[in-house]
Amino acid sequence: RGASRGCRARSVLRVIANSVDARVTGRPAEEEEKRLNPADGELYTFRQLERWGDRFPMSEAETRFHWERLCSPLVNGKPVAPQSQVQDPEVAERTEQWNKVFKTRSLSHMWSVADAGHVHAISGALYMVLGLAQLLDVSGQVIIGWEAHVPVALATATLFLGAFNAASGMQSALLAKSAEDLFQILGLGPNGNLKSGGFVNTCVFFFILSYQAVRVLPSFPAFLQPLDSLIGLLAFLATMHTAAILNGWVNKQAIHRVDTVLLPPLLNLPVAWHLLMDGQTWVEELSARYPGWPEAFFMANSTLAWSASMVTFVLSLHERRVVSLEMRNGIMLGFPFIVFAIICARVGSLIPEWFQDDVWTIFTLSAPGN
Repeated sequence: RGASRGCRARSVLRVIANSVDARVTGRPAEEEEKRLNPADGELYTFRQLERWGDRFPMSEAETRFHWERLCSPLVNGKPVAPQSQVQDPEVAERTEQWNKVFKTRSLSHMWSVADAGHVHAISGALYMVLGLAQLLDVSGQVIIGWEAHVPVALATATLFLGAFNAASGMQSALLAKSAEDLFQILGLGPNGNLKSGGFVNTCVFFFILSYQAVRVLPSFPAFLQPLDSLIGLLAFLATMHTAAILNGWVNKQAIHRVDTVLLPPLLNLPVAWHLLMDGQTWVEELSARYPGWPEAFFMANSTLAWSASMVTFVLSLHERRVVSLEMRNGIMLGFPFIVFAIICARVGSLIPEWFQDDVWTIFTLSAPGN
């Protein structure tokens, strides 16, 4: 009985203390107010939270901070955000705008069941890493002046991997069943699919740039030299196809006409012309005149091929809602300029004459006097 009376007395004193606390602080006593603990999703009073915190190395100050700043109070029986998590309206608006531009989704959206054996995704990831290593190596040669760390054999193997990746991207969904399907896939005609047409065009130019890159190497097989005319003609046709695709986007008012004034493939026309008309003679003349030309040309074309592949990858990221339109546009505008600047700097170190007396050779790729 004495123990029972003692318990009742302590209960009375606790109620009185709680009432005093409520009158002094103007809020419900912590012993009775319950909040939602974000750690486990359960409701606790402060005293219960203290006992919960005993399982962890939490000091009293840490428990107090957890209760006041992290646990959600209840309003009409529903948890609301703690005061510490309530953002200023302007801050919330800026945060929303930032997330709209820079927030990304999981790359798992790029893992498609339509990709047989996921060969396109896997080969693309490997090519992206190896190509980036080559780009960083070239950047180091330009900025720091170090010797090349990526051998030509590895860079050539990387090109073959990229070619396999480009070919694997044109699987059953892009295979034509009839002439009408072929024109639609190429993005030609009134019903042409401009997206697939652009993808095919990029893949074709990847093969063209890859061939041109290895063509100037001394180790290029002589029995493949007759392909020069075919590749040169294909480059002209691919440039015309690029113009047709861009014109289709202009007609759909997706881009402005002024954006198509300078076609990047136009820069490849001198190479296509020399392969079509001169072949091995052109390679030998430029190599004799500029000893650093084979290395520079191989580096430039292999880097451009990788850059084109990365632009296509970014387009795919946006197509599958992994990145925002603003991020896509920013990468597509900024990344090629960075790559182009690195290429120009490296070419300038290998063939300084092109930036002194033989500037015109940059555009014609013809040895002076020819």
